[in-house]
Amino acid sequence: MSEWRTKVRFVQPTADDPAIRNPTNNLVMEKIEIGGIRIDRCAFTGAIWLDRGELGRLHALSKTDKALLKELDTRPEKTVRLDRPARGMLTSPFSTKPMMVVRDDQQPHIEFEVCPETGGCYFDAGELSDLTEYTFVEKLKSIFH
Repeated sequence: MSEWRTKVRFVQPTADDPAIRNPTNNLVMEKIEIGGIRIDRCAFTGAIWLDRGELGRLHALSKTDKALLKELDTRPEKTVRLDRPARGMLTSPFSTKPMMVVRDDQQPHIEFEVCPETGGCYFDAGELSDLTEYTFVEKLKSIFH
């Protein structure tokens, strides 16, 4: 068992924060609370779903909570990543509408999906950590290019 599992609080879905299914495999995602933010995570793929506004709240997490988020934002050892061309366009877990693919201008290797109705964001394992860690090297590259 991953060590991060002993450090987080697992919470039950509620009417205001219902259980959602991972759009890549249709499995119900587990709910984890870190620093007051409820994160939906697929135990099989490590993918993360953030509801509207939660991505912006991540910057306010403590250093300990940010480290914990990075630790859980990994793909479980026994799973294989589904590459984008193989899986096609993802549909929102809240409707049948396709999600929009968003690419970070500063880090073009990062792309994630956003639900056009709810504003929620879907990240494959590792993408959220990459997005929230704009590294020193990447900052230098953006200055000199």
